[in-house]
Amino acid sequence: MNFLRGLWKKILNPGLDGALCGLAVFLFSFVLSLLAVIGKIAFGAFSYVCFAVAFLSLVYCIYLAVIFFPRVRKRIVEGAEKYRVPGRFVHDYGFRTQVYSGVKMTINIAYALFEGVLAAIALSVWYGALSAYHLLLSIMRFFILDFVRRESKSEAPPLERERGRAKMYAKCGVMIILLTLALSGAIVQMVVMKNEFRYAGLMIYAVAAYTTYKVALSVVNAVKAHRYRDESVQALRNINLADAAVSLLALQTAMFAAFGSGQREEFVMNAVTGAAVCLFIVGMGLYMLIRGNLKSRRLPQEESACD
Repeated sequence: MNFLRGLWKKILNPGLDGALCGLAVFLFSFVLSLLAVIGKIAFGAFSYVCFAVAFLSLVYCIYLAVIFFPRVRKRIVEGAEKYRVPGRFVHDYGFRTQVYSGVKMTINIAYALFEGVLAAIALSVWYGALSAYHLLLSIMRFFILDFVRRESKSEAPPLERERGRAKMYAKCGVMIILLTLALSGAIVQMVVMKNEFRYAGLMIYAVAAYTTYKVALSVVNAVKAHRYRDESVQALRNINLADAAVSLLALQTAMFAAFGSGQREEFVMNAVTGAAVCLFIVGMGLYMLIRGNLKSRRLPQEESACD
């Protein structure tokens, strides 16, 4: 009995070796389960044992992630605080947003160049529209990051800098509206010309999981950025939110391409979702344009009132 109690405590509070053993069991049983389902390898009754072990070990790995995450995060934060840039990355939400946006800008540029080459080689309007879309995303992110860089070196008074951020926010709203032009071209190609996104095999499930995560994270960060009250951070997060909405549309077309039967209802759903995504992005751009202009006009009045 004491042995069982000790074993149970060890399972609930494992060390690093115990966590690695749990992960190894999950990976091994998961591979066997895939071989049984996809590879159609006959394991007999042992297949059901593999399924059960894979499920239970997955639950255990999730439990390990929950209990180990605070410890790992604490050690990472403690290590990062010893250095200036990593410490700022950990504690400064605005700086962290700018770093992430810089990485995404680089990825967008790579996508735009790749799809532009494909469009030129294949004379494809589809790849041309996608290239224009990713190019506009990278231009918007570069515009904001360059503004932040120039503002950090500026010696203008606070009200003047705040007015500059408001004008930048309004200009980003205009660019987001223009983004809809490139996006509408891609949507027409998807809906009318049947140029859907396609993923081989099980990739569709990985893309679905990533898109769900991307949309949820974009919504959370957009709300958090609104509370942060910095127009540059808000603009970057709004761009991410628009990109996530487009990813959701792309996922829908890919799901219909993988599992649909090509019926008219699928055409209607893609058209409705595409129109909704365009209206959402245009609405967000108009909101940014109006809010930025109103704030930039109101600030001189506040400045004169202070004088």
